[in-house]
Amino acid sequence: MKHLRRVTAILLAAVMCLTVLGACAPDSGETTAATTAQEKGVPQINGGKPVTIIVNLGEYAPSDNEVPTQDAPDVFNSTRVLIAKFRKLHPNVTVVLDKTSPTTGGDYVASLNQWMLPRLAAGTQMDIACNLGGAELFGDSDWFIDLSDMLETPNAYIPEGQPGHDRWADQWPTYLWSSNVVKNTKSEIVAIPYMLDCGSPTAYFYNKEIFAELNLEIPKTWEELFDTCRIIKDAGYIPFAPHYINTNYDLQNWDTQFSLGPIYAQYVMEQLDYNGDGMQDMAERVRAVKEGIYNPETHAYAMDIWRQVKRKYDTVNSPILQEGFETTDYEPLWNEGKVAIMEGLMASLPYLLSNTEMDFEFGLFPPPVISNDTYDYLPEVQFTKAGPNKPDVASSWVFLKKSMEEKDPAVKEACIAFVKFMTASENMSAVVLEKRGAILGSTSSCLIPPELEEWMQQQFPIYPATTGWLTANLADWRQQGNKLLEQWIYGYVSDEDFARKLNEYSQADADAIIRSSGLDTTGWSIPD
Repeated sequence: MKHLRRVTAILLAAVMCLTVLGACAPDSGETTAATTAQEKGVPQINGGKPVTIIVNLGEYAPSDNEVPTQDAPDVFNSTRVLIAKFRKLHPNVTVVLDKTSPTTGGDYVASLNQWMLPRLAAGTQMDIACNLGGAELFGDSDWFIDLSDMLETPNAYIPEGQPGHDRWADQWPTYLWSSNVVKNTKSEIVAIPYMLDCGSPTAYFYNKEIFAELNLEIPKTWEELFDTCRIIKDAGYIPFAPHYINTNYDLQNWDTQFSLGPIYAQYVMEQLDYNGDGMQDMAERVRAVKEGIYNPETHAYAMDIWRQVKRKYDTVNSPILQEGFETTDYEPLWNEGKVAIMEGLMASLPYLLSNTEMDFEFGLFPPPVISNDTYDYLPEVQFTKAGPNKPDVASSWVFLKKSMEEKDPAVKEACIAFVKFMTASENMSAVVLEKRGAILGSTSSCLIPPELEEWMQQQFPIYPATTGWLTANLADWRQQGNKLLEQWIYGYVSDEDFARKLNEYSQADADAIIRSSGLDTTGWSIPD
């Protein structure tokens, strides 16, 4: 999985450097800045006086090289070009790219937390970023500012007459403003959507020749996945190659996020949707934890979801994962045509399309979801006719509160202008097209990459608008839960102890969020 590892390395590897784009001073100083902005009909920033902003683009940072070389064949230039265009409009603004990132391995949320806290303490944080997970991960950490008022302002970088020009928020589908990536527990909008996942941020890549040889249909449910892998295994092929992220035991592994959690949430949706608005927000998630809806000690369904995780990871009885999957390098086996299904990120698609080592045709399908063919008490999963149903936010812009409050106000002004520029549909489309099917743009008029033509014709499961099955969100308690899950899967912890301790960790996590967010728990039915 060389290409998968390469893209994940881009996302996670520590690259301790700062890149200055457009740092040269304008030829004519403040006069040039004022003239350029006025000619283009966009607001002048900081009265034309110099200002510097620090931006972390995460996976959307331009590559170090502009043209492919033997040592660095993968290049990404669209954001480089966009920053140059922004600088042409505003030559008084210097954009410094912060290319640092958390260390690789372990719990990604914990890694982000450990990476950011020392920087915030030292005042070396970026000003804006699109690699911090938005509200879903750190929306309750007080790292970010509330952006609600900002979204009501005009966006002069959008042509007059188009949605978003008069009111910035209008260029996005309205459902995104209810996303748990965008809104925190206090219902503040702390993140601005940038890119969307493609129905799911992950996909199952499959060898079309093996599927044709064995006369297999694409599995759509969790049970069908087990049955399909059993046939593949009996035929002598490797049925399934996991992404290396899922060789670590995590309460929020991809199965929990995309195959199991949403349907279990749908099963108890009437309990999770306390205010009856048809969705579950982060505050309702915390209440559901405190009221015991996720408690595997008291609810059989809340234990069943973990039994299904364990069922997949049981290499003795499961047809999906083989013994030694944690350390097996599946890349050469996939390239040789010996692997039928490979779990990967949608972000891997461009790299697989360029993989000259494969001599077979591959396709991809959405992660299968659990349905009533596994447990008859679960709802029968429903699918779209074609294309994803309301894809969620994959990356979002956040404004670091420490920078916005402690630096010169011109920094905030320039950061707002920069994000408005980058999220204009025309500019966003340039990034999406260069990503070649890895993501979708978040605005209603953003272009769809041609590489996703077949993908967009597939049926996708229809999820309810919930937080999935998120039992612990803060890094400390989630890490302890991850360790507990690993011990339970390996048989070091009994079912009873696993259920009891998981609920204890979930309760402690919810208590910490209640304290930090100042949530009013009046009317909650919290067991003694």
